[in-house]
Amino acid sequence: APQPVAAVAPQPAPVADAPSLPAPVPPGMVRVHIVGEGRGADELVLQRDTGGAMAVGPGGVATASSWSSVCNAPCGTTLDTTSGAYYVNRASDGPGLRSKPFTFGAHSGDVTLRVRTGSKAAFISGFMLAPLGFGAAAAGAVILPYGVKHHDGHNIAIGAATLSAGLVAAILGIALVVRGRNRVRMVPGRPD
Repeated sequence: APQPVAAVAPQPAPVADAPSLPAPVPPGMVRVHIVGEGRGADELVLQRDTGGAMAVGPGGVATASSWSSVCNAPCGTTLDTTSGAYYVNRASDGPGLRSKPFTFGAHSGDVTLRVRTGSKAAFISGFMLAPLGFGAAAAGAVILPYGVKHHDGHNIAIGAATLSAGLVAAILGIALVVRGRNRVRMVPGRPD
């Protein structure tokens, strides 16, 4: 005789853990996220300016600034919007490549810093090229009027060429310095 089969209640399907939502950001605060593009993007560090000093003496003026590291990319730290100026830099770079200073004063909630990383080679090249360009432009600015005053076509040509080449080199040097720094674009909300 067939054995009776006991009815088995269907088992519910396992429920996947629901993604946890981040805690709300209190008023007057921002939660910072860092998304980097370019070489060394995984080394990005958010830094806060902690002050500076200046000394004046017979040899000139010396300045120094200090900063503290707040968080590493991708961050997720909550900060007070009135806590001062910040920079983004790579851990392996010196202060020359850090971004322009910025604040979070007008923002609230989640904020994403989209950072295009800089280039040491571009920064150093520009840092060397700009002063040379300004020097050549200054020399051209002296030679050109001398040639004009003395109706000397040779000095006019040399002065004009030196002045023009110097200005081009100076502008290119400044562009390389700017391109060499880390550049930050602040976007409201969490990263995509």
